[in-house]
Amino acid sequence: EMADEELFESAGIAAIEITLESYPVALDEDYGQAQIDQLPDFTHAHADLDIAPHAAPGEHAKWLHEPPDFSTSSPDAQLDVQLNI
Repeated sequence: EMADEELFESAGIAAIEITLESYPVALDEDYGQAQIDQLPDFTHAHADLDIAPHAAPGEHAKWLHEPPDFSTSSPDAQLDVQLNI
């Protein structure tokens, strides 16, 4: 959700709020408790933000490579959060 306030705009800053929600997901019967126990905790979130004008989907795909390819475009902002649990 974009915060569209004059204070931010006049300073050249785009403020956003990101909400992460979790909910149970039904798993296939073949997915046993042993596999569930091996899933890592969700402790890291990364986002590449593309503020208008938007880059083409092909450019977004290049940003997802490891390492990311920013040779012809790059995100307007990046978010990298390490969650402490």
